[in-house]
Amino acid sequence: GLFLRTFTSLVNVSLGFDPDPVLVAYVNAQQSAVTPSERRALHERVRQAAETVPGVAKAALSVVTPVSSSTTQLSVEVQGSAQLSERQRITHANMVSAGWFATYGTRLVAGRDFTPHDTAGAPRVAIVNEAFARRFLNGASPLGRTVRPTFGPPGRINAPMEIVGVVADAVYRTLRDPVPPTLYVPIMQVDEPPPVVRLSVRSAGPSPAMLVRDVTSAVARVDPRIALTFRPLKDYVDASLTQERMVAMLSGFFGGLA
Repeated sequence: GLFLRTFTSLVNVSLGFDPDPVLVAYVNAQQSAVTPSERRALHERVRQAAETVPGVAKAALSVVTPVSSSTTQLSVEVQGSAQLSERQRITHANMVSAGWFATYGTRLVAGRDFTPHDTAGAPRVAIVNEAFARRFLNGASPLGRTVRPTFGPPGRINAPMEIVGVVADAVYRTLRDPVPPTLYVPIMQVDEPPPVVRLSVRSAGPSPAMLVRDVTSAVARVDPRIALTFRPLKDYVDASLTQERMVAMLSGFFGGLA
């Protein structure tokens, strides 16, 4: 009964995003001839090309895919925050493009979303989730406050940022953990863009898997040396439940047999 109840609870967890219409492409530009300083522009051309494919409603970029077990963490200080220990100041982070929250169906609670104008030369901005506001500000509005990274991936997120938006809580790494405080920054403002990013496309039709061929062709026209690997977002969610599903099936079978 405990195993079955655990599995049922995880299946019914509110994800904070809609996985069914989203297809995720692992975009590897390591073989591309572009220099690291040109990666931002290359990534944006890839996103724009995918968004023009018939049947694609939205397309966006990120460094982390939710429920994929990958993670980026930072230690931050927030203007007006309560006194927190070093451990408590650790937040999860993701680098995303404009339109990423709309692509995933994550609700904007307050403030604004990222826009195409949030580029390297523009003022540094950030968006946080509700769990971030609860941890650092006891639920008070974080809009307009400055968040400053004190430790994180070298060369990625270093400068102070103004918090311009708040989004609803969404599962980050795994369904088993409570939603962590999460900081989102524009991928176009990252100091050293990684050669590998995730392209997420939201299908306007019934099956996102049907977009694979057309998205592949569109990206190849941007740079044929970019390697793509596709996987529906729903597969990530299902894979995260494999262990609990197997245990629930076995325990149910042997319980019935007993």
